[in-house]
Amino acid sequence: ANISSIVGQLYPEGDPRRDPGFTLYYYGINLGSFWAGIACGWLGQNLGWSWGFGAAGVGMLAGYVVFVLGKPLLEGKGEPPDPVKLARPVAGPISLEWLIYLGGLAGVGLVWLLVQRNAVVGYLLGAGSVIVLGYLVAFMVTKCTKIERERMILALVLVAGAVVFWTLFEQAGSSLNQFAERNTDLSVGFGQTLTPAQTQSFNPGFILIFAPVFSAIWAALGVRRLDPNPAIKFGLGLLQVGAGFFVLVWGARFAGPDFQVPVIFLLLAYLLHTTGELCLSPVGLSQMTKLAPAAVISTIMATWFLASSWAQWLGAIIAQFTASETVAGQVLDPGKALATYVDVFAKIGLAGIGAGVLMLVFSPILKRWAHGVNDVHPQQPEPTAPTPDGERQAVNPQAARADRKA
Repeated sequence: ANISSIVGQLYPEGDPRRDPGFTLYYYGINLGSFWAGIACGWLGQNLGWSWGFGAAGVGMLAGYVVFVLGKPLLEGKGEPPDPVKLARPVAGPISLEWLIYLGGLAGVGLVWLLVQRNAVVGYLLGAGSVIVLGYLVAFMVTKCTKIERERMILALVLVAGAVVFWTLFEQAGSSLNQFAERNTDLSVGFGQTLTPAQTQSFNPGFILIFAPVFSAIWAALGVRRLDPNPAIKFGLGLLQVGAGFFVLVWGARFAGPDFQVPVIFLLLAYLLHTTGELCLSPVGLSQMTKLAPAAVISTIMATWFLASSWAQWLGAIIAQFTASETVAGQVLDPGKALATYVDVFAKIGLAGIGAGVLMLVFSPILKRWAHGVNDVHPQQPEPTAPTPDGERQAVNPQAARADRKA
């Protein structure tokens, strides 16, 4: 949540580069994801999963080092707004900063316990959501103007749409991965065959290809003031994630006698999921920083990631409906397994398309709630200065820029 907020702070309000900036930020995330899928997957399958997860930890450490070394390039945006408050002791000699670090370490142990108790996670998600939403509602009622309140309501509507999108999208790590293993012909020609784990690189690979394209499209439309409003982009994203599952339903008709679907259909499904993701996820990150008042930007951003948590939890429940009987990891009835996948994929695909249609239908209302926060501000003309005869002449542009900076 913090680093996403920092990205939002790099651009002033009305800057058309914000959405493309988040798209490129997203590009960096998926560049790491692409190579992690290859490297960590290879290490896990060949040397043991302790090596795969260990390599992921090394990658995260490298990301932290890059951030620390690159902070000067952020022009102060990566620094805390009140370093004195962070350095002030709050528990004996322990400063607030070190208390945060210690809390983070304690959180690692808490997460280790929770990942083993899925039911407890569900209860905590519910309780945490009630607390967070209660706080945001209280903030809207007591401290927001009408415009700020409606912008925050729009942010929460987008968060709700994100829950639906990510619930479907996150089938990639569960039901879609098992579909690749059990009911997909992974032959790619020339005697080469993919492993199920390698199909997890489809999504980040497509993002590496299409993120710059989408970034350029949004920037070009923004300059021409033709950029679709966020609700429309969310609607398009939901339509595409739903359509991706119908590609697999369609592909099941081409399954051979071994009930294996050609890998091209899985590739196309991931392509639609990726283009849907590029319509929704970077835009959603950008909108959270635009719509939230300054006092709750990090809280709204954390709520966006809370939506992802709900999606992971709900996605696990959906994946359970695709379960098949196995012995030593081998499916006993591949035909029945394929029929089960088709049934579940058709239902959740319809849910995604339905949510997308609703978002598109209500997009005119939702656009009004933004109150122009997504409008591109025209470039201001260079200032002018009066002359002795009363006329005005342009001020030297370099001097004017220096004055504004001062």
